Amino acid sequence: MKRFTAFVVGVLLSVVAAESAWSQGTPASAAPGSGGIAFVDMRRLFQEYWRFDQVQQQLVDRREALTAQFRKEKVAIEQLMEKSNTLNTDSQEFQELADEIETRRYMLKYRQDTAVKRLERDAAKQETMLYRAVFRECQAYGESRGLAAVLQYRTLDEMLPQDAAGDIDTVVGLRPVVWRDDRADVTSAILANLNADAPPPQPKEQPANDGAGGGDDAGK
Repeated sequence: MKRFTAFVVGVLLSVVAAESAWSQGTPASAAPGSGGIAFVDMRRLFQEYWRFDQVQQQLVDRREALTAQFRKEKVAIEQLMEKSNTLNTDSQEFQELADEIETRRYMLKYRQDTAVKRLERDAAKQETMLYRAVFRECQAYGESRGLAAVLQYRTLDEMLPQDAAGDIDTVVGLRPVVWRDDRADVTSAILANLNADAPPPQPKEQPANDGAGGGDDAGK
């Protein structure tokens, strides 16, 4: 997938919650039931959640299958065009072939456009599904620890690298929390819960033993 939604939280809520959480000098994540806050890196949650790769691969497989299908049809149309070049332009066969070529070109474009829209729609649905799963895990984590909120946080260097000019309005709008204590980051804990049901990794295929080198053992 080529993009992820920017999730913006209210500045006022963030500031009020932050002042409450840090007034005692203890990160909220270390004080269950305090009504404090915790932070997550939403990009990490998406990209390191095992279902993200699964969804991405499914979309890639569909796209490649469609591409191969459309390429095959394009080649067939090109072959018809080559055939038409050998015909008398005034013949009925040429006219019928020209009509077929025009129809197939139109249908190919229609099918391509429809397929792209369907892929984009399905990708958006899958992205929503992933976000809801992440949301539920953040909610469960926060409720189990009596937190008031779990907020998204992006570092300044991530959005505005050193010595780089940027759109300050955008940076400010997407970073309602100016600073946080790193101890309040619970991204890894949320990921551990999200990935608890991940399937075991597939064993790597071992190279086939073709018997090379066996002569040394036989001669011993």
